[in-house]
Amino acid sequence: MAELIDEYNDAGMPADLEHMKYSHLKMDSVSRLGDFMSGPLQQDVGSVPGIGDATVKALAALEIYTLTQLMGKFMSFDRDCSLMLGWLEENKLCGRYAETTVHALAMKLHSLLD
Repeated sequence: MAELIDEYNDAGMPADLEHMKYSHLKMDSVSRLGDFMSGPLQQDVGSVPGIGDATVKALAALEIYTLTQLMGKFMSFDRDCSLMLGWLEENKLCGRYAETTVHALAMKLHSLLD
């Protein structure tokens, strides 16, 4: 999976978009990364690396049921990785995989939008 992380890196990100950089974040769970990064945006929020059943339930309690909604939340922070990480931690989402989740979300958005 290292080649996948290398393929979708944040090198060359302009200085004014520094807050969108994600390569410094841990990627501790890669088993779903290949499927997550391939193809269009999926709707299942549980498809994101770092998100398990408990987080899916906790997100539903916050009225986030789809990956589109979770990506919208991230985009509401202007794709700022530290703000998204803070929001996940504040809401006790993803446990020790919070950085993995933000890394995966940022990689996917970067691949779709930039």
